[in-house]
Amino acid sequence: MGQAILASNIDRKNYTVLYDNDDGNSGTVTLSDSADNYEFLDIIIWDFYVTRVFNNSTNRPVGLMKIGGYGGNYFEWYSESVTINGTSITRNSVTHGIMQANGSTVIDTTTHIPIRSVIGYYHK
Repeated sequence: MGQAILASNIDRKNYTVLYDNDDGNSGTVTLSDSADNYEFLDIIIWDFYVTRVFNNSTNRPVGLMKIGGYGGNYFEWYSESVTINGTSITRNSVTHGIMQANGSTVIDTTTHIPIRSVIGYYHK
């Protein structure tokens, strides 16, 4: 019963695409409307990973993460902190790492997670 209620609540939500860029953006993202006008946001990153952010207040930090292994040759991860404030998502810090099959590891703090889309949801 709980899942039916949850699904019903989601079905009753309206949404607005606040940002869309299939190539992804690794810098500051400018939204078409203030994030404060929405109950929650979905931040869709490279390869269509989704981070759901519930609207508590402005100027809030959010963690984005992507983890994946590719063809058994290496394992890659991104971990990034961003801040959402009004119509901007700004980058704070990032850790990007690759672990090779031979055990060697490369870590950098300059390769950002591309943000592809941001969708805002609100009640009807």
